[in-house]
Amino acid sequence: MWLVLLVAIVPLAALTFHDYRANRAKAVEDIELHARLLVQRVQVEEAAAQRQVRQLLASMAMANDMAGLDPGACNALAQRLSRSVDDISNLGAVTADGKVFCSSLPDARPVDVSDRVWFHDVRTAPGLTPGQFVIGKMSGKPGITFGYPLRDGAGNFLAAVFAATNIRWFDRLTTSYQLPTGWTSVLFSADGEAISRFPEPEKWRTARLPEESRRALVAAIKANQRRVLMTGLDGVEQLFVLEPVRIANSALIVSVAAPINQVVAQIDQGLWLSFSLLAVTTLVSLLLARYLLHRFVENGIKRLNTAAQGVSAGRFDTRLPTADLPPEFAHLNASFNAMVQELERRAGQEHANQLALKHLNHDLEARMSELAQSESRYRRFFENSSSVMLIIDPHDGAIIDANKAASRFYGWSQRELLAMNISQINTMTPDELHNEMQRAHATATSHFSFRHRRADGSIRHVESFCGPIDIGDRRLLYSIVHDVTERHKAEAELRKLSMAIEQSPESIVITNLEATIEYVNEAFVRATGYQREEVIGQNPKILHSGQTSKEEHAALWAALSKGQTWKGEFINRRKDGSDYVEFAVISPVFDTDGQVTHYVAVKEDITEKKRLAVELDHYREHLEEVVMSRTEELEQAKTQAEAANRAKSAFLANMSHEIRTPMNAIIGVCHLMQHKPGRNDEDVEYLHKIDTSARHLLTIINDILDLSKIESGRLELEKVDFSVAAVLDQVRSIISESARSKQLAVEVACESAPLWVQGDVTRFRQALLNLASNAVKFTASGSIVIRARLVAQAAGTLTIRAEVQDTGIGLSKDAQANLFQSFVQADASTTRRFGGTGLGLAITRRLAALMGGEAGVESEPGVGSTFWFSLTVEEGRSTNTTASETPDTAQLIEKLQACAGRFRLLVVDDEDINREVAIELLKSAGLQADTAVDGIEALEKVKATDYALVLMDMQMPRLDGVEAARQICALAGRPRTRIIAMTANAFSEDRARCLAAGMVDFVTKPVDPQMLYGVILKWLNEPAALAGEPQNPHTAPAAQQPHFPQPCASAALQALAASPLIDVDYALKNLGGKEALLLRLVKQFVLSNGNALDTLKAHLQAGDRVSARRVAHSLKGSAATLGMRALRESAARLEAALMDGGELETLVDDLDRRLQEVIATLQPIST
Repeated sequence: MWLVLLVAIVPLAALTFHDYRANRAKAVEDIELHARLLVQRVQVEEAAAQRQVRQLLASMAMANDMAGLDPGACNALAQRLSRSVDDISNLGAVTADGKVFCSSLPDARPVDVSDRVWFHDVRTAPGLTPGQFVIGKMSGKPGITFGYPLRDGAGNFLAAVFAATNIRWFDRLTTSYQLPTGWTSVLFSADGEAISRFPEPEKWRTARLPEESRRALVAAIKANQRRVLMTGLDGVEQLFVLEPVRIANSALIVSVAAPINQVVAQIDQGLWLSFSLLAVTTLVSLLLARYLLHRFVENGIKRLNTAAQGVSAGRFDTRLPTADLPPEFAHLNASFNAMVQELERRAGQEHANQLALKHLNHDLEARMSELAQSESRYRRFFENSSSVMLIIDPHDGAIIDANKAASRFYGWSQRELLAMNISQINTMTPDELHNEMQRAHATATSHFSFRHRRADGSIRHVESFCGPIDIGDRRLLYSIVHDVTERHKAEAELRKLSMAIEQSPESIVITNLEATIEYVNEAFVRATGYQREEVIGQNPKILHSGQTSKEEHAALWAALSKGQTWKGEFINRRKDGSDYVEFAVISPVFDTDGQVTHYVAVKEDITEKKRLAVELDHYREHLEEVVMSRTEELEQAKTQAEAANRAKSAFLANMSHEIRTPMNAIIGVCHLMQHKPGRNDEDVEYLHKIDTSARHLLTIINDILDLSKIESGRLELEKVDFSVAAVLDQVRSIISESARSKQLAVEVACESAPLWVQGDVTRFRQALLNLASNAVKFTASGSIVIRARLVAQAAGTLTIRAEVQDTGIGLSKDAQANLFQSFVQADASTTRRFGGTGLGLAITRRLAALMGGEAGVESEPGVGSTFWFSLTVEEGRSTNTTASETPDTAQLIEKLQACAGRFRLLVVDDEDINREVAIELLKSAGLQADTAVDGIEALEKVKATDYALVLMDMQMPRLDGVEAARQICALAGRPRTRIIAMTANAFSEDRARCLAAGMVDFVTKPVDPQMLYGVILKWLNEPAALAGEPQNPHTAPAAQQPHFPQPCASAALQALAASPLIDVDYALKNLGGKEALLLRLVKQFVLSNGNALDTLKAHLQAGDRVSARRVAHSLKGSAATLGMRALRESAARLEAALMDGGELETLVDDLDRRLQEVIATLQPIST
């Protein structure tokens, strides 16, 4: 019985175990298939991501914001684009050496990516680089980085844009998997490190695989295996199905993991259930065997064994009876039958699945074969076509495919073309190109004309036939390209030739071989008077006048019949009957076979040339006679002009002397009477008017003399070092009194002019003073600005432009035209209203020309004028002093009286009144003087007395002043006597003669007392000059100019030195030790700047920061010169704030306070 039971139960156990193994293998296979289908979705996701990144970087690279590689524009663009696209952790650009210069992330740290693989790839890549999985240097997060190059027209690498994706795409992808319970998806790096896990990614970010699992995973990746069984991050054994991420250059692995034990557990449970049933059955059988007959047991066992063997052989229709048996046997047989029925069902289902899979594989193989054949035919046609063919994505312009002809035509390899965008080839703007692609995509076929760029930088004209094409599940755009560049060139040449013929100034006629006119150009119509329709189809004989010889026509046809060109002249007749002469060149026109098809005539109307030739011959005959005659006339005119010029110069010299002599008496006596005590106010007013009129007359005389010197070329320029700023201050000082009387503000601006230059300071000052005086004269209210600036500099030579800007009456364009002519003013009313001779501007322009410049005016009626002149000077050097200024008359007299009693002077003049005026002027200053009437008397007196100074007239009877000076200087055995010329001769050559004779200085008549006192004081305080050579005071270095001696310092200067607000020693050093000049400038500072802060505040309230800064700058300059250090620093701080846009209120208050302190302190001293 035991053997029977064993024989029955063992097959059942074996069958159950076999079914278990088959079910387990099938379950594992189903799990892997399901996981494989899920993980393959990454290919779709990465293709979409790659297209998105390519379109994003191509758009960024071609944006206008990237044209200049400006970091600011690039940052703004990167931030805009990154916000429009998901899954981008960073977007930016790098320079050619790998330095990040813009980024969508707000990170100011310098970042270098030259060590990244994607950067090395992008330097040589034609388009998008493969992705590189890295930990971002700026974001600090893992992601895939792509690069895209920026190149110039020659293909040189300039920079690159880059995009770094985050791993949120993995979380989104795994969410879409809808994984069964217990399944996981893990993103690994190629070295087995877990990057992210789903579900619960945040929980598992830092988890690591067991080392044994990590080694198994790395080995599977290296062996290119797509599955591995290992323990996962959660410690559970799982089956991992692997798929590399190709856009990350296979540096990332996506996996789907299923817990094997969870799935197999159900199958194991079934196995144990079957074994349990079998055990129960065995137990029941044992129990029944005890009570049933041995026969029944043996028969049952035999039937059960037979049935089991049949089932094992695959006969699943085997069944055991269940009727007429004891319940135990019936139940056992029913269980056996149920088990067999289940096995039959499972076998049938497996068979059906295998059949379905077989049919599916068969259909798939058939479709794949058909698709392969179709693709092979397309590929052969596409690749071997001689036409350029491209397949383009119409959405982003990416080139999907390109044939060999495209590679040959464009010069890029097929691999390079597939990484490019059509916008890199087509010269259209991105918007225009997108519109054209959409039009082609929407129509069946469309024809376009484009300009395409090739790899060598050349541009070719192409015709493109485009249309939509479906490849797989994508709708793309095909483009068949034909090069039509040569046709374009030929058409352009033809158009150019046609225009040249039509627009030619020569008449052009084309006839056929029968001499029938087929074409005439516009010049023919103008020359003949015939319209085109009147001559087309006619013979050129319609132009014959009958005056051209028959021999000419015969020679014409003889040449043409031989295929040669003929040249000659025709006398033809126009439509209106007038005759004209034409020079014609007639040639045959040959076709490609060398046959003559037409004749072309190019004809020029030479009627006028013929007439001019006759006239020219006539003139040529008389030319020599005319030349000789004109030469003689020019010689005579030159001689007369030179004589007239000499006469004019002599006349002016004599007239100057004759006028200046009585003028000397008028001005001198007037001065004496003005300073004589006891005069009432009315007498003083009359004397003032006499003095003003005399000086005005003297100004006119000086202007006429200056103009005469310039015209005759006798004005010589001097070269001394001088300060431009000092000259501007002098001019402001000279006009300040008259400007103050009209309540005009006078400003000086000298910001860009050089500090020291070398040139003629006298003529520069004279020209600038002419303009400034005119500005005061013609300005009723407002302000005057005197400025100088540097306009050019080259090799030590400087060009300075001086300007005087006023708010006066202004000038119209017509008035400006003749303004710089001699004796000309804007109009006749100007002379009546303002006076003047009209010489000032003419002299200024001529002085400017002498100094290498020019002069002009910019003006608007009712607004004001800007008069300017330029001059060329050389770079100068500091003389440690400003230009000399003469103190006022009272101060000079005060200084001279301080020195009275120590010196005696000699006045030499043949005019009684001049001697009297000179003596009285000297007495007014406390000086003692003797007189002499001529040079002989002067020589005798000098021999007898040691005079400190001799004032010598030039023109005197018996012995003139020049010769007398020469003889006095030649006296032996005595100190050299200093002689000052005091004469009415005002020309430069007169000055030169005096200095050459040994005189030391020169004073012109009429004598200006202020000037005379200044010259006398200068030489009385310069004893060292006695031992030196005579010098020209106008060319002597400024450092040698004398200053007032310290012993004569005034009480005002002592009071000034006691003030803590001004550094007197520093100021005197700036002014060359000139105490009187310092006092004068202090007085001028108080008068000029009392309302300076009110003016500055008014400019600020009006929003005019430029004018406010000019006021602050002027205050700073004046304070610096006068040693007002605290005031200068305060003005400098305000000036800087006005320039930089800083806070102003505190600085304005500080400057106002310091200025009021200075004015309050200096007011009593200056008065």
